[in-house]
Amino acid sequence: MIRDTQGNGSGERIATEAPTPRFRLQPDRGSELELLLCGSPNLDFEALERVTQYDDGFSCDSPCIALLWEVIHELPLEMKKKFLFFCTGSDRVPIKGLGNLSFVISRNGSDEERLQSATHT
Repeated sequence: MIRDTQGNGSGERIATEAPTPRFRLQPDRGSELELLLCGSPNLDFEALERVTQYDDGFSCDSPCIALLWEVIHELPLEMKKKFLFFCTGSDRVPIKGLGNLSFVISRNGSDEERLQSATHT
């Protein structure tokens, strides 16, 4: 509730009580709050591999792509987080998981000597 402190429409106002929150956190829902703030702890790169799209001549059967996924799946957790940070700008998994990420691997130009690049949205 907000009321006018002058009573004359001066526009000077104070809040007399706290606004009603849009949702109330239940005592047993701390894990949901942690998920919202920290992201999912599950780095499911198999799900990311399944939803990855390929462009400019790459496919899931390309030798360099097969090698890329083989290496990624064998990385320790900290290195997987660093790879995720390199590709997305965050080492945290989106709330809906890596399988919900839009991930595209494409060539960086037409030069055969260039390395592939990855983009996300």
